[in-house]
Amino acid sequence: MGGIITSGRGSTNLMNSPRPEGDPNAAKESWEEIRKVGVDKVGVAVFEKLFHDDPESFQMFKTFRDDPNWKENKGFKSHSRLVMNVIGGAVAKDQGDEELRKIMLTIGSAHAAFAIKDIHFTIMRNELFVQLQLHLGSKLTPEVKAVWEHAYDAFVRAMKYAMTSGPVKQH
Repeated sequence: MGGIITSGRGSTNLMNSPRPEGDPNAAKESWEEIRKVGVDKVGVAVFEKLFHDDPESFQMFKTFRDDPNWKENKGFKSHSRLVMNVIGGAVAKDQGDEELRKIMLTIGSAHAAFAIKDIHFTIMRNELFVQLQLHLGSKLTPEVKAVWEHAYDAFVRAMKYAMTSGPVKQH
């Protein structure tokens, strides 16, 4: 995974470092395992933790914040699934680098209007790894964990870049 992101303000690497070494099949298999558990289930748990730890973040979600049954809301589940699919796709290398870069930048651009804070990314990262450990157990080896960390961190970098850089030029 790599690539250069450009905007009117210059460019940046999507990844600060090369993908961690290790068995690429083990990382891909970990994503398949999460798919079996349920991408919605894991994504929902990650966002529930975010909303619990920072209730103000819940107010950013107009599509379900006023729904008393928001945990069952299709918009909530769809958003949770989207985030997990992008990160999991990066882990499994489901897309090419350029396609993945465009997806991440598009998502980041869509979030530019929100007051997303670093703590939101930290809470989500921590809960993602709680969920991975819960569902993967011993399959979450240090090497597999490093690939997930790499994918999540790339996702966050792309999000932050796209949220603050203005219009993104696709090269």
